[in-house]
Amino acid sequence: MEKAIRDGIYWMRKEVPLSKIRDILLLIEKYNGLRYTEIANRGIEEGIFVKKEGAPLAKTPIYHCIRTALKLQLIKQNTNRKYVSNMDKTEVHKLIELNRYLAPLNIEEKLIFQKILIDNPDCREAFFWIFMGKKAFSWDDFIKYGEVVSILPVMVEMELKKKRRKMWTKRYVNEKTGDQIILKTPIERMAIEWGLQLWGRECSLIEEIYIDEKRHIVYPLNPLSSPLRFEDLLDKFLQLYRPSPHSKWTFFPIDLTIFELAPLLRVSVKEIQNHFFLEAWRRLPEYIKFSSSSKGTLTFRSLSKKTDEKVLKNFIKLNNIWMTHIIVHNKLWETKQWRD
Repeated sequence: MEKAIRDGIYWMRKEVPLSKIRDILLLIEKYNGLRYTEIANRGIEEGIFVKKEGAPLAKTPIYHCIRTALKLQLIKQNTNRKYVSNMDKTEVHKLIELNRYLAPLNIEEKLIFQKILIDNPDCREAFFWIFMGKKAFSWDDFIKYGEVVSILPVMVEMELKKKRRKMWTKRYVNEKTGDQIILKTPIERMAIEWGLQLWGRECSLIEEIYIDEKRHIVYPLNPLSSPLRFEDLLDKFLQLYRPSPHSKWTFFPIDLTIFELAPLLRVSVKEIQNHFFLEAWRRLPEYIKFSSSSKGTLTFRSLSKKTDEKVLKNFIKLNNIWMTHIIVHNKLWETKQWRD
């Protein structure tokens, strides 16, 4: 069922990366507290609030960045109306200690932000509850027990510029519990599809796999079980899949295999690609081969350049050639070392 969600929780925005939120915290800590205009001005001067080409961000994106740092409780306002580091939070101490100013998030910072997002009641209530089917849970619960969530297109009536229009939007469905979220307003789409979903991927809390509109999922990653040993990955593959009875070699689509294996093991797409497909090809050349295809063939049904990227992410590019299938010799199942 679809659960009622209280108003006022959709403050998450597009183009507000978590690395920028960390930089706001470190900027404020560097100057021992700053007023709003000082954060904006110094943030532009020091490269936080600038676009890739070097132009400064507009006032609205800067406002949303500072507001997000406040909403995630990394900073707070004191009695002098200055923004200061929120030293009540353990995660703030850790981010300040790491001091990775103007750098991409590293593994430690990703784990810190995972816990910040899950601990935040608005983030849980707006989106992350759908993986659990309930609103009270911990980070440990989420990475161990969170379910796969399907993303499906749905037509709804949406109000745009004071007019009601029928528009395509997204429906998030927990197939196990039946719970769902339908993004019914532009602000919900902004907060969930382009805010929380991107944050979850930036800090490796969740992974997304897009095959096509009807096979599109997000699922929790478990950093405690990663990286998996190649032997464990191969063993799981041989347990789940069976060889063709009509040929010595069996073809398995790389994208569909990833679609099934990655969420089952709670690991990223890249981990399956690098630690299983490529490693198997290197270690077992007598048993493993690839077949290839052109980029155009892989994306000709794609809806846009954005979905092109999502589709291609599930294949392997090797020596500038797109590998589409892993071809496995049937003897691999017969080899004693890998027998069930």
